[in-house]
Amino acid sequence: MTLGAGQAQYAFFYCLALVSLILTATAIGSVFFQWINKSIEDGVREYRGGFEPNALKFAISAILIAGPVYFFTTFKINRALFKGDLPAESGIRRWLSYFILFVSSVVTIGYLIGILFSFLDGEITLKFILKALTALMISNTVFAYYFYDIKRKKVIKVKDRVIKLFLGFAVLICVISLVIAFAIGESPGLTRARKQDEKTLSSIQSLERYVERYYHDYGELPGSLDDLSHVEPYKHEVSDEDIEYRVLGTHKYQLCGEFNNSSDIYFEAGYLYKNLDKRWRHEQGRFCFEREVKERVDSGSEPVILRPVEVN
Repeated sequence: MTLGAGQAQYAFFYCLALVSLILTATAIGSVFFQWINKSIEDGVREYRGGFEPNALKFAISAILIAGPVYFFTTFKINRALFKGDLPAESGIRRWLSYFILFVSSVVTIGYLIGILFSFLDGEITLKFILKALTALMISNTVFAYYFYDIKRKKVIKVKDRVIKLFLGFAVLICVISLVIAFAIGESPGLTRARKQDEKTLSSIQSLERYVERYYHDYGELPGSLDDLSHVEPYKHEVSDEDIEYRVLGTHKYQLCGEFNNSSDIYFEAGYLYKNLDKRWRHEQGRFCFEREVKERVDSGSEPVILRPVEVN
C-alpha cells in the first residue's frame, strides 16, 4: 500500500515517538535504579549493582532531550486524531501502536532478565524487589496507555480525560526523576574538580612507583624528580608546580599535590571506589603523602621488591 504524504508524516511521528519513548523510559528506570543503588549499600557487590555516576548523567541527558521529543510527537498524533486528520482505524495508527507495544515488551523483558540475574548473582533482596517494581511500574504505564489508546473508536472532537491523565502522570514522573537525579548526582563543577583531583592523585601514585624503583636500582632516594629520568620507562607528565617531592631522610620522602576537595566528599558521594586504599585519602588544599621505603635486603640471587609502607 502506497502511503500518502499525510500518512507518511504520522508514520514518522510514531517512529520518533517510539525511539524517544524507549530512551525516556529507560532513563527514568536508570535514575530510580541508581537512587536504589546509592540508598541501599551492598558491601558484597562492590562493582556490579553499585552506584554509577555516568549512568545517572546519561539518564538526565536522555530525559531532558528525548522526553520533550516524545511529548511533542504524542501531542501531534493526538491532535491529528482529534481533528480527524488521522483516522482512528488508520493502518498506520494500529500497526505502529502495536509495534510500540512489541518493542516496549522486548525492552521490559530485557530489563527484568537483567534484574533477576543481578538477584541470582547475589544482589540483596530489597534492591531486587524495588528494581522489579520500578520496571513493572514503567512498563505497565506504557502498556496501559497504548492499549487504551488503540482501543478508542471515537477520537474526532473527543477530549479524552484518560489520555490526559496518562500524559500528565508521565510528565510528573519525568519531573520527579530529574529532581532525584540532580539531588543525588554530581554537579558539572564538582565533576571537573573530581577529575582534576583524580589526575593529581594518579600522578602521585605513579611517581611513588618510580621513586620505589629508583631506590631499588640505586640504593638511595632520588634527590629530585629530575633524577627519575634514569628510571625506564619514566615519563615526566606533570610539572614540579603540580607535584612536589621532598626528601625527609634516608628512607623517608613526601609527595605533595593540590586537591580541590577532600577525598571523603568523593567517597561519601560514591564517586571513588570504596576499596581504594585509605593511605591515599587526602584533605582539601595542599596535601602531602609521607612514605618510607625499607632497607634493601639481598637474599641469594633473588632481588627483593621493596614496598612503601604507611607512616603512622
